[in-house]
Amino acid sequence: MLVAELAQIARGGVIVALELAGKTGKPGRMLAEHAALVAAVLDGDVVLNR
Repeated sequence: MLVAELAQIARGGVIVALELAGKTGKPGRMLAEHAALVAAVLDGDVVLNR
């Protein structure tokens, strides 16, 4: 099992850090999780919890 504490997104050409346990809370965590799922699907990985 992996636990992410920090994620980054590009917003308007600027890299923005999402503290998954901090200010962004659940919406930031969900954004990071969905982005990881999309990346895995595009890479051809089998994703069980879609």
